[in-house]
Amino acid sequence: MKKPVIICVDDEPTILDSLEIDLLKAFEDKYLIETAESGEEALELLLELLAEQYEVPLVISDHIMPNMKGDELLRSVHAISPKTLKIMLTGQADLEAVTNAINYAKLYRYISKPWQPDDLKLTVTEAIYRYFQDKQLAEKQKELQEMNEELTRLNRKQAMLIAKLHENESRLTQYLEAMPLGVCVLDANGQSFYANQKAREVFGKGTVPHINSEQKAAIYQFYISGTDRRCPVEELPIMRALRGESVRTENIEIRAGNKVIPVESWATPIYDSLGDISYAIIAFTDISERKESEAALIEAEEKYRSIFENALEGIFQTAPDGYFINANPALAQIYGYDSPEELKDRVNNIDRQLYVKPNRRQEFLALLAQYGTLSEFESEVYRKDGSIIWISEYARTVCDANGEVLYYQGFAEDITLRKEVEAERLRFTNDLEKALAAEEKLNEALLESENRLTQLLEAMPVGIFVVDATGKPFYMNSCGEKILGKSLIDGAFPDKFPEVYQAYCATTNQFYPPERQPVLRALQGEVVRVDDMEIHHTGKIVPIEVWATPIYDERKNIVYAIAAFQDITERQRVEQERFQFTSDLEKALAAEEKLTDAYGRFVPHEFLHFLGYESILEVKLGDQVQKEMSVLFSDIRDFTSLSETMSPEENFQFINAYLSRMEPAITENFGFIDKYIGDAIMALFNGSADDAVKAGIAMLEQLNEYNNTRNRPDRPPLQIGIGINTGTLMLGTVGGQNRMDSTVISDAVNLASRVETLTKEYGVSMLITQNTFLQLTESYDFRFIDRVKVKGKSQLVTVYEVFGADPPDVREKKLETKTMFEQALVLYHIERFAEATKLFSSCLQLNPADRVAQIYLHRCLKLAISSE
Repeated sequence: MKKPVIICVDDEPTILDSLEIDLLKAFEDKYLIETAESGEEALELLLELLAEQYEVPLVISDHIMPNMKGDELLRSVHAISPKTLKIMLTGQADLEAVTNAINYAKLYRYISKPWQPDDLKLTVTEAIYRYFQDKQLAEKQKELQEMNEELTRLNRKQAMLIAKLHENESRLTQYLEAMPLGVCVLDANGQSFYANQKAREVFGKGTVPHINSEQKAAIYQFYISGTDRRCPVEELPIMRALRGESVRTENIEIRAGNKVIPVESWATPIYDSLGDISYAIIAFTDISERKESEAALIEAEEKYRSIFENALEGIFQTAPDGYFINANPALAQIYGYDSPEELKDRVNNIDRQLYVKPNRRQEFLALLAQYGTLSEFESEVYRKDGSIIWISEYARTVCDANGEVLYYQGFAEDITLRKEVEAERLRFTNDLEKALAAEEKLNEALLESENRLTQLLEAMPVGIFVVDATGKPFYMNSCGEKILGKSLIDGAFPDKFPEVYQAYCATTNQFYPPERQPVLRALQGEVVRVDDMEIHHTGKIVPIEVWATPIYDERKNIVYAIAAFQDITERQRVEQERFQFTSDLEKALAAEEKLTDAYGRFVPHEFLHFLGYESILEVKLGDQVQKEMSVLFSDIRDFTSLSETMSPEENFQFINAYLSRMEPAITENFGFIDKYIGDAIMALFNGSADDAVKAGIAMLEQLNEYNNTRNRPDRPPLQIGIGINTGTLMLGTVGGQNRMDSTVISDAVNLASRVETLTKEYGVSMLITQNTFLQLTESYDFRFIDRVKVKGKSQLVTVYEVFGADPPDVREKKLETKTMFEQALVLYHIERFAEATKLFSSCLQLNPADRVAQIYLHRCLKLAISSE
């Protein structure tokens, strides 16, 4: 393993040799010591060492060197190797150099020449220990993050697989029943096999088994559209599918009673593994509304011209020869043209200029010639700038009285985003297939859960009834026995259920018809729900709701049918009361809204939102939440003396006038007032620390305007102090059951209040802590003030003055003396009090009212005397 390297830089060989000797004495052969006599040579050495995989935990550099000074070198070292610690070794560095090294090179220590070997050894030991400690911490954090990410991924994958396992059991049946289209299936012999709920609604009846093809046409009343001729059986789409055709047509009408339903049908054959047709499936939809809409659209073309111009979809009329007759602005925008006129002028061959795929226009026209209308015709097209997008077109053919084609009319929409989503969906489907492979393994675990399933069924609050594939009763839970009034009776097959269990049609004395029995229908493959059944007990009628569904084995054969049922007496009563309840609820909600608005004047809405509530009525004693926020305290100077000159009524008028001017400065900078404490304000800021500082500046600017109105002897100008701190707060509710209040509890709040009191001591308007200073992203007029001991804090607190809102003359003087003031502070902190005294005196000559400079001058004089 390569030893870590310490680089020493000094343009004086004697000092460099001495430094190397002291380090070798201190650390022997623990580290490699490399030296350089200039900044340029040091940077070349650093790059070579890093390229050879050496660790460079520390660079020790002199400051005064030719060409490249020490602070410039350390800034370059920090840019190349930010983790390397830097020590400046010099006796001649000025304040600016030290400041640059601290701010831009993250200077670790400053050692004055000549150095003491023991101090040098201790400083270097601490620096290298700090370097490897930081390195080890970063490695552990990275390792922990990777482990957490892997654990999250595994948990998510396991949850997805289990969820998909439960979903797949009933997916197919649910899909078919949920489809908005009618779906019917015939077997290879032409016998009805399945019809979904939508199909039964359109036909007016369910599947009729064991009938021939001629009987189907008669029973289901299929007619050729627009005529009184029944459609020949052999021309029915589903019969053509049994012959191997894939068919789509709108040439069929279904007549149910006095109702004529035009339908659009799609039929296709289903083949077995040997390539023989085993089934034919047809999907159809009622297109009555579409037919009516098409006719109304032709008649109302001129009336709705404004819709054409302002529609979000692109609307067009194209000639058979392939040019645009008409187009609306939306269509021009889709294709990237500035106006419909430009589109019509530029595009005279739609097939060649718009469609990416050759002959796509011919396919468009062929489909229109075959069906008369066209929908969801998806194509890639060129825009004006040559880029390619996806569009979906819907069109129909418009003919004259003689049947000759006049034009093609329709609309197009940009579906580029949808296509991108579909590509993502395909990727998701592939992932799902992998998950389904894992499902087979989980099925074994399902077999072991049969005993637990029985326990679960017994614990369910609804009746459960199960029959096997022959209809023989298999199981009924205790809740079912209670509702039906009888236990399981072995010989009671489903067709005898009404008599055995006294099941009647609701509100009648007629037994429930066997063909409508949910369990029987489930044995035929249906998923059924009914709520028109009653169980008649002696002196009591129990209305029930029943759900029934088939249970399949692995070969998709029905092996059981299960019915769940419950007493809905209470639900029917509740439904009768629902209207009154809804009305009362609306009134209550309106009252609650008024109450919440009223309470918002006392409890900020932001406070409720932080607790996760919308209404004051939801708040409970003890609710709390932890947030990272900035806290602003402000207070009027000498308010006690001022209030003594006013009556109580004048005091209230004055306070309200003052606070009403301060409030907008806070809310307009995304803060909210937590509470008023007499003349003091406590405000919170959930956003950046800049919001709090901007609010403080705005408050001082507003105060300056307010003071312009207080120019009488009895109305002296006001002065306020503002303190800001940033940290973690606990927001919540305190109190008792009969009286509670919102509050904020945190050391960060107390510190903000303490800092506000310091403004009077230092004679400044606004102070911020280092916690706030480090989070600022924008530039302000500020200067370092002091590191102070505040009540309740064991460590010193660093505070800064923000003086951007001071009167112009005061602000200019502080800016003029800022560099001199900061140099004096550095000298003060390194205990060069005589030099600091001169600089502070110079500051006061330029700005005699600088209270902070006066304080430091007094300290320097006092310390200089005590040190003599």
